[in-house]
Amino acid sequence: LGSSTLLVGYDLPNPGVATSRGELLVSTPPYGGTKLFTSTVVVTDLVALHEIALPIDASLVGKTISFQGLVTPSGGTDYYTNALDVLLSTWE
Repeated sequence: LGSSTLLVGYDLPNPGVATSRGELLVSTPPYGGTKLFTSTVVVTDLVALHEIALPIDASLVGKTISFQGLVTPSGGTDYYTNALDVLLSTWE
């Protein structure tokens, strides 16, 4: 509890780069990626709920976004979470 989490979405996945925070699985700008979404929330009841409003933009349909989280525990060491590739579509 009290940790904050950062969730970031990039346009490209990354096969994995070892860092001091764990394995980076998204392509940040140094690896040719572009940041598209970001969300920061504080953990409550052992859960971090990120809600990201998608813009009404037809160019996003069919696009895959690679998301990865970073947890910053209070009094601990920052670490990356697993990544998730999300395909944007018109289906609800």
